[in-house]
Amino acid sequence: MKIPTKIKIGGHIFDIYKEDRSKNGIDGKLGSCNAARNTIWLDTNQPQTQLENTLLHEIIEAINWQQQLELDHKTISQLENALYQVLHDNEILEGKAEKRSKILRSKAP
Repeated sequence: MKIPTKIKIGGHIFDIYKEDRSKNGIDGKLGSCNAARNTIWLDTNQPQTQLENTLLHEIIEAINWQQQLELDHKTISQLENALYQVLHDNEILEGKAEKRSKILRSKAP
């Protein structure tokens, strides 16, 4: 999946910034979201699949803040990992969802 530079969440445009946070001495987190400022930061010093997973995590963090869901971090992480698995394993992140749907339909009884 190509990581976008902007993403719309709950009707708001979020800027997505990527940087090697270890070089800049920043907190060591893989990502962070400031929903009040509509920004997401991603650490580029991680494998591509983890980068995608981290983006999904930060999107859920933004939704959690916007909708006042009050989900704890553990629950957000569990949702992130479960959703990422479904999206990745069904090739939805690769833009191949239509191809995958055709394959699944052809195997249906």
